[in-house]
Amino acid sequence: MSTPPDGLPAYRAPAGRDDVTFCRRVSEALALGYEPHDGPAVTFDGRRVIVAQALVRPARGQVRRSGTGVVVEVVRPVRGRALRPPAPAQTRPLV
Repeated sequence: MSTPPDGLPAYRAPAGRDDVTFCRRVSEALALGYEPHDGPAVTFDGRRVIVAQALVRPARGQVRRSGTGVVVEVVRPVRGRALRPPAPAQTRPLV
C-alpha cells in the first residue's frame, strides 16, 4: 500500500472518552480529508463511555460516491502544486 502524497496515513482510528477532546480529534481529521468508515464504535467501561471512529483517506484517483448522488474522482494536490477544479465531464450520475 502506498502512502498518500502528503505523508498522512491512509487509515486512522482515534479512540477515547466521549468528550470534546475526542470530537476535536475526529473533526480535525475530517478537515484533513479523512472520511468515516462506517459508524462509530461505542462501549461503556463501567465508569464512562468510550468511543472509536475508523477514518480513511481515499487514494488519489479513487472513484467514490458523493452525498449528492454523483460519482466523483478524488484528486489531491501534490504539495506545492495548485489544484484545478475537475471538468464537468469528470463527474457522471449514478446508474
